Amino acid sequence: MGNQPLTIAVATDQSYYESGSTITGRVYLSVKDPKGIDAKSLNLLIEGEERTKIHRTSGTGENRRNHYHRSNCAILKLDTPLANFGNGYIKPGQYEFPFISTLPSNIPPTMRENDFESHCEVRYSIGAHLVQPGGAGGLFSSITKSWLRASPKELNIIGKPQPAGVIAGGIKLPPETESINYCCCFNRGTMTLESELERAILSPGDAANVFLRCRNDSTTPAFGVQAHLRETITWRASGHQETKSRLIGQQFLSADSCPELSPLMRLPQKYFGDASYNPLGDSLNRSQRRNLSFFVSR
Repeated sequence: MGNQPLTIAVATDQSYYESGSTITGRVYLSVKDPKGIDAKSLNLLIEGEERTKIHRTSGTGENRRNHYHRSNCAILKLDTPLANFGNGYIKPGQYEFPFISTLPSNIPPTMRENDFESHCEVRYSIGAHLVQPGGAGGLFSSITKSWLRASPKELNIIGKPQPAGVIAGGIKLPPETESINYCCCFNRGTMTLESELERAILSPGDAANVFLRCRNDSTTPAFGVQAHLRETITWRASGHQETKSRLIGQQFLSADSCPELSPLMRLPQKYFGDASYNPLGDSLNRSQRRNLSFFVSR
């Protein structure tokens, strides 16, 4: 490093940015060569890529082999001139260049998931480089010398939150009825549950509201109702696929606070042999609409 004719460093004003937001910061350039450096421009470079790796094995014992399938996909490249040097030359000295760059609003946030030796990630970096004069015609040359660019700095991007008061459409699950049987043969009635997630788009730290109606039309006691939210991530590489799921939020409603979950002393006579009996009808509609709220883990 000490023998390099120049150094370039990049500093951003924040540790993370939202998609669609404006990145601000400074590029620091130190030209140490007393003869100066030939350069056409100083460029700011912001890049993003998706990377996946899937691990598979074949054989057993001494014949066991590891196989790694990889896939990379560029999703962002902003190469913007930050300063132009009209004479194609930079004198020795210390320089500071402030910058402003706006991110696209539709880029995915930074993320990484591991499943043993398989993983997937979305990552971004920010850096700067000098573009030197090329050959005939003054074309720019490619970057071939490591000291002409700053080491890329990790750039953390988070998803843009929903505006306050704006709720994206929810997810409504229709009523489901399950028969409650004893010893596989003796019917004890049914239990019915209807639920709705208030918002289909959630960010870490958001409150998730689940509304539900339930009904116990059986002689079997119910312990309560549990709502859980799971995150499922699927990634692919070279025709192979990996999936990982984890719990990111849950809440429990005890039957003690939900009278409609109390068991029946006995099944009503109309339940037997009466095709018109409908547990999804008025009994469920008259049940209280209850709310379970929990926070999405970060």
